[in-house]
Amino acid sequence: MSNLQAPNHDAQRHYDRLNHEYERLTEERGTLEQALHRARDRIRKLKRENSIPQTTTSTIPEKRRRRTGKRDDRTQPKAVQPLPRRPDGTIALPVTIGRGTNEVIIYSIGSVVCDREGFHNPRYIWPVGFKSKKYLPSLTTPSKKTGYISEILDGGNAPIVTPEDSPSTVFSGASASGVWKQLLDQIASLGVTAKTHASGPEMLGLSNLAVTKAIQELPDADKCTRYISQRWLDQSQDQYQDQENDASSPHESSSLYIVHEQPALMDGSDRSL
Repeated sequence: MSNLQAPNHDAQRHYDRLNHEYERLTEERGTLEQALHRARDRIRKLKRENSIPQTTTSTIPEKRRRRTGKRDDRTQPKAVQPLPRRPDGTIALPVTIGRGTNEVIIYSIGSVVCDREGFHNPRYIWPVGFKSKKYLPSLTTPSKKTGYISEILDGGNAPIVTPEDSPSTVFSGASASGVWKQLLDQIASLGVTAKTHASGPEMLGLSNLAVTKAIQELPDADKCTRYISQRWLDQSQDQYQDQENDASSPHESSSLYIVHEQPALMDGSDRSL
């Protein structure tokens, strides 16, 4: 396979490094903010239990908690509709999650690598063998859409992205977001209106709550020391659907649609979805 390179190699490598550093620092900030909120809650609890006047000055500044969208407090339980399972308990794959431009087809959840920190961070676990597909304008025929296969391989937590109609073209990089930026820039260069930046985990389907839950339940997921587990609310299907209908942001939804199982992963038979 021949890699499709950006015109300016140095600029692309510099971008990948900066993007990776940005994601790392943002994740660390989220972890510190969560620790601050937990410490503040413990102080309030101690005040109540020991009848300490609420006017007592705290050494922790009372800062208004700002809305952080996707990067909210993971210790707050969330409602989720789990991925469908077969009678034997295995996940019924492939399964389509999301809607519209957020739609992603999940083919494999993969397996957890817990002894190498590069395969997880505070927000995400990157299972080796995870495979998904997203439809975007084709690089060979921009007026049509083609499936872009993403797969996390042993050797790096960023995915390899390959267009179905051009399997010799491979996108890779230092981070998931960096890989997808290469692809989106290439699509935009063809005159197609497209985003110039996107969340790598979102494009893969990793940020979907149902997928997050499935990955957390994999063997050895609890051994990922840096990962902060999301807590879940137990809800019926009707309760979940009511909440989903009221959701104001696509990032808060973990909607999914089941597609028929296929004998091959890359035969293009699900392009009508």
